[in-house]
Amino acid sequence: MEISAGMFSAEDSRRWVQTVLVKPEGVARSYSQTLLLELAPNTDSNSWTTSFSFPPNVVPGSQRVHVAVVGDLLGLSMGGLESLVSLPRGCGEQNFVSFASSVTVLEYLEVLENGPIKARALAVLEEGFRKERSYQRDDGSFSAFGIRDSSGSTWLTAIMLRTFLRAQPYMSAEQGVELQGVVRGAASWLLTHQGPGGAFSEAGHAIHTEMRRCRDDCPATLTAFVVMALLEDPEFARLYKPNITRALDYLKRVVLTTTGNYTLCMMAYALVLEDRPAASRVLAELRLRANYLDGDRWSSSEAPRAEGAWGARSAEVEMVSYVLLALSRNGRIVEGFPLMRWLSQQRNPLGGYGSTQDTVVAIQALAAIAVVVKADAINLTVQVSSSTMRGVSLFRITSTNFQLYHSKEIHADQNVTIDLVLEGKGFAHFQMNVFYNVESARDPTEKLQAGTEAFSLDVEVLEALDDRGDRHHSMVVSICTRVLGTDGITQTGMVLVDVGLLSGFLPLGLAAVDPIRKVETPPGRAVLYLDSGEEP
Repeated sequence: MEISAGMFSAEDSRRWVQTVLVKPEGVARSYSQTLLLELAPNTDSNSWTTSFSFPPNVVPGSQRVHVAVVGDLLGLSMGGLESLVSLPRGCGEQNFVSFASSVTVLEYLEVLENGPIKARALAVLEEGFRKERSYQRDDGSFSAFGIRDSSGSTWLTAIMLRTFLRAQPYMSAEQGVELQGVVRGAASWLLTHQGPGGAFSEAGHAIHTEMRRCRDDCPATLTAFVVMALLEDPEFARLYKPNITRALDYLKRVVLTTTGNYTLCMMAYALVLEDRPAASRVLAELRLRANYLDGDRWSSSEAPRAEGAWGARSAEVEMVSYVLLALSRNGRIVEGFPLMRWLSQQRNPLGGYGSTQDTVVAIQALAAIAVVVKADAINLTVQVSSSTMRGVSLFRITSTNFQLYHSKEIHADQNVTIDLVLEGKGFAHFQMNVFYNVESARDPTEKLQAGTEAFSLDVEVLEALDDRGDRHHSMVVSICTRVLGTDGITQTGMVLVDVGLLSGFLPLGLAAVDPIRKVETPPGRAVLYLDSGEEP
């Protein structure tokens, strides 16, 4: 809203106008549903209905519904490269998501020759390189906080190396020279952490929760990550062939004793880059272990979801993505279509997924299929209507505009139902994003349901008093959190404590003292970075 102030006199007059952002009260919530709109064989039309009901404690006036239609498999993600995941950007791992995703988009656009999107992706890439470079340590390794950490991370260094190598063709000449030193330093450091048996070990702090969950399988998981980084680049695959061979031999030895499906999915993709028969055996083993949901995915996770969660767990997205990458590399594209369909339906309102790692690998997997699925013959009309909107919106998608992001805001002061009609030839992706606030995240007297929460969280807000008991215009916020151990682990990877501030208040006295590694104070918030959360 706009607030104006004026000053008037007989000689002169002045008027000032200031725009003020007015946010609804309560806690922000969102919901997203993605549909793959496709036609049945020998038909030229199809219809769908989707709906959303707001909870009883919704804040009136906070409801927004946004719908989007795009004909490209990556279209929902390419529209928001700069903000695919709703996370602070205070460490190397979280800054990584836009950088890595821009590399995948550039690889994809090499085939499609899309100039405008390519220019945006290049801009994200250049900025991402500068930021990620600052997290490299003097010994060539990378860590979450760079030189402030006591050691580099094998896992993070492998992932950075892999992405930097893929980014090489798109870097400027000046950055390309700098990049050579970066990747060679990272590779040299990694190889110092390879054991005589071929496995790689973690030298630093494992910030990725799945690297803690894998337990006995962790050396194999980490080794698979490093092998991916080295084998995806032909020059490095040749340069470090002896080390790669030892690592691959190790992975083949431990396949039969690997208990975790997460690790097997990583191994399937690592092996397919060099030994397709071995990868096929791993994929066959995964199929035997798989759980199916509507015939559309392979899953191994029995861990419960948090209450109110509508998306898949990040580990599930990662596993499906690596299997899809392995299938596409193995030429088994048709077999991967159900996994592609499931992945495309898990995206959040920003076009990404739940975390950094699942977003990066999922977009890479979808791109591998999108290159094969051509849009040359697409010619569609998508009709969108709603119980809360007047008239009908028509979106036309053809082979010349299939990457165009079509969108519309829908009035939603009550529950919403959306009807879709698809006519023509081809397929499209539809996404409904719902945003709203609730009066309270949870009734303070409500007990947590066993097995549904990863953390406990106790917050106490007190009015600050001086030594004489006089009140000041300030508050003291006390936060206590711990891991509940309900998800199979007693210690997590990195933990973020994101504190929303009341209007008119600023954070005071925040400092990065153990166990807090870093503090950020974006407008209206305070974000605390912890190395991990532990079960007492």
